[in-house]
Amino acid sequence: MFKSIILVLALVGSSFAGIVDFRTCEGNLNPPQVVSIEGCEGFQCDFEVGSKVNVQVEFVSPIAANSVAAISTVGTESSTVQACNSGLNCPLAAGEYYTYKGSFTVGRSSVSAKSLTYQLQSNNQALACFTFPVTVA
Repeated sequence: MFKSIILVLALVGSSFAGIVDFRTCEGNLNPPQVVSIEGCEGFQCDFEVGSKVNVQVEFVSPIAANSVAAISTVGTESSTVQACNSGLNCPLAAGEYYTYKGSFTVGRSSVSAKSLTYQLQSNNQALACFTFPVTVA
């Protein structure tokens, strides 16, 4: 009983965001293990222009990597940040489990967007990639 209470408290205390039902990017052989997007749960998310979106991606790196880029694309708008400098400790070892926490801002040109694509990559190789349906207002 005591262990169950501790487990429940640990899960509640460690929750970052809503776990979402994502799709693996086409051709990607290394899907993320878990994807969480703050304020979202389930099958779709509603974003507002100018809002900051916090994302958490849990993945197993298929390769060793000294640098990692986090690329978010909503509609035709794309942004890239260096993940090693903001939420991921590099270098990465092949076959190890990692958790990346990052964010991006929804731009004005994303208003007609129907999906979010988020990719972690190193030297043009995907470490993890997913898509998720969204609406932007």
